[in-house]
Amino acid sequence: MRYFNIAGPCNSTSHYMIEASSRLQGVEELIDRGQYFVIHAAPQSSGTTKST
Repeated sequence: MRYFNIAGPCNSTSHYMIEASSRLQGVEELIDRGQYFVIHAAPQSSGTTKST
């Protein structure tokens, strides 16, 4: 059974994943021209965890 991973690296056989390349069309051109861009992500996508 697959689930949404909230910690550590994702594994496509165990975790639900969204293909990001379709959402990043044109990014390489922006980089080549030296332009800035922002990738917005949910708070859960950060590399740190909060302890409560």
